[in-house]
Amino acid sequence: MAKGYTNVGKLRRLLRRLPDDLTEHVKVAIKEAAEAVYTDAVSAVPKDSGELARAISLSTSPDGLSTRVGFSKRLSRTEWNEAGWRAKFVEFGTKGYQAAPMVISRRVKTDVPGERKSETLEVIGYIRKRANSKTTSIGMRDVPARPAQPFLAPAFERNREWAGARIREAIREAIARAAAG
Repeated sequence: MAKGYTNVGKLRRLLRRLPDDLTEHVKVAIKEAAEAVYTDAVSAVPKDSGELARAISLSTSPDGLSTRVGFSKRLSRTEWNEAGWRAKFVEFGTKGYQAAPMVISRRVKTDVPGERKSETLEVIGYIRKRANSKTTSIGMRDVPARPAQPFLAPAFERNREWAGARIREAIREAIARAAAG
């Protein structure tokens, strides 16, 4: 399980109240950390057409105290439509699906004098898989399982220690300078 951070909201409120010249190093450290994750993610993404790599975006909050690396519909709608929607399937893989034979049936009303009217299902036939084919006679296809090809989570993990230490040091310096006056 990932280690969580506590009091992040309090820290952001504190940093927002400080003058910009004191928090400039923190903003630069956060931006550098995000750029490192972004660069690693783009270099690690599987590139068949390059659309998925182009869909990865890096966004910074207006106050500069948070960044986001990943896929966003809001930031790049065109890239999302072309490739971003399938990022989770590449990152985590898929289970796959095998087209199964289907039963074709019809409803038959039974009228027996002196009994309640009822309906039953009568089997008419089956839709079977064609021999030596991936499709059934009505076009249902087998969908192969896709192995996971993680690229975003490993990029974050590769930069986690370095980025955390860099941001921690920048925050300590900003708070120390603010306390010194």
